[in-house]
Amino acid sequence: MKNINVGICPHDLNPKILPDWIEFFIYLSKKTRAHFSPSICLDFECFYQLFPKIQFAYANPLDSLKLEREREFIPVAGDDKYDEVIFISRKGEKIKDISGEKLLQ
Repeated sequence: MKNINVGICPHDLNPKILPDWIEFFIYLSKKTRAHFSPSICLDFECFYQLFPKIQFAYANPLDSLKLEREREFIPVAGDDKYDEVIFISRKGEKIKDISGEKLLQ
């Protein structure tokens, strides 16, 4: 099973929703047959230090652009609203396609 290192925007991490994140990454792991391994960062300095090590991220729009320009990430899922956070993956990652599928039943 392939390991996918994940970064999560610190604004969207708090103890109350951590179980939801864990459930989501378990779901993605089952769906893609890859092990999604999130790194927990509670501040942006830590989050930015993850950029060279991650293959997948849940990031705000500005950090998504930074990952796209500097690390060749590509959008995987998101919204056309500027203030929404999106998922972004390193270009060329072999993650089974989940686009167009309902994530949670």
